[in-house]
Amino acid sequence: MDVQPDGKIVLAGYRWNNETGDFLMVRLNEDGSLDDSFGTNGIAIIDNGETEVAESFTNLPDGKFIISGYVFDNFSMVRINHDGTVDTTFGNNGWVITEFGDSSSYSFVTTVNADGRIVLGGMLLGFDNKYKYAAAAYNSDGNLDTSFGTDGKVILNVGNDNDFGIRLIQLEDGKILFGGHSYYGTNPLRYELAVARLNSDGSLDTSYGNNGVLKSRFVTNGESYLADMVLQPDGKLVLTGPANESGIYTFGITRATADGQLDTTFGDAGKVITYIDLNNSESFNISLQTDGKILVSGDTYPAGNTAQFFVARYLNDEQMTVQDLNNSTFSLYPNPATSQINLKWTNSNKEYQVEIFNLLGQKVMTQKQ
Repeated sequence: MDVQPDGKIVLAGYRWNNETGDFLMVRLNEDGSLDDSFGTNGIAIIDNGETEVAESFTNLPDGKFIISGYVFDNFSMVRINHDGTVDTTFGNNGWVITEFGDSSSYSFVTTVNADGRIVLGGMLLGFDNKYKYAAAAYNSDGNLDTSFGTDGKVILNVGNDNDFGIRLIQLEDGKILFGGHSYYGTNPLRYELAVARLNSDGSLDTSYGNNGVLKSRFVTNGESYLADMVLQPDGKLVLTGPANESGIYTFGITRATADGQLDTTFGDAGKVITYIDLNNSESFNISLQTDGKILVSGDTYPAGNTAQFFVARYLNDEQMTVQDLNNSTFSLYPNPATSQINLKWTNSNKEYQVEIFNLLGQKVMTQKQ
């Protein structure tokens, strides 16, 4: 689901009639009524004559949409006009279907950067019967971007068994964060989070994490899965997903620094685990408010009752720390600080100008002393 700048609400998914599937879009007016200027009475059914399963969509700056998923076990996407019709100027009559040889491939996320570059992310089932991360990059017209990987496609192992890629973020410098979870045969540590950073050409950025991959767990003695991730303005990555320890599903949040290391200033040594009344609970989505607070949503399952939807909000205070005061003409305390700092000058007979910048490089205060 997404909200357009004009306030209209767009939903995308697929329908299934036990025989075949079709991509599906619905647009609502602000009051929740169907927008009859879209599709047929507010509903657009997008059928390529095959079995289509949609997993992701995104709004484009020009008001069009891209829906992606898979058709007959191949990466697939279609571009939709603002009125719900297929944009036949894109790809092949509006559709792009990408094969990874004879392997089955499944796209789960659609991203478009400011230059119009489209990257689909997901996974494929290789000849060794193991899942691997898979991504494909396209020019704005739907043709494969051959500067990316091999003929526009990348296949990646981040572990030593099955790897399930489900989330992808394009960065402003062209690099790509590709997240999911890896399977290991050691019980109970069967799954752990794994985020790889790719260069713009699809190669692994070995300066990130450990040789290009960040690995982490929500729980130390159980399984950890990635459900969603979001990038803070300062480049830190916040991840959430379910965790299973001692037979109870809960959910966790963890944060990584911009270079792919666990951010130990966040929560308890970089992690937050939430139990909802000791019920089985799973998180599915994460987002940031404009004030930096973190929102997580998902399902919880009270014993003997039907499943319930939850939304949880977390504080996300950033601390300001001065790393090197050895040669300074002033002292600063407390260090680190959150909302207030004190400066003590070595030579109080001089005039000093103090400028404070936030993590985005924006000047937030100037003062003479």
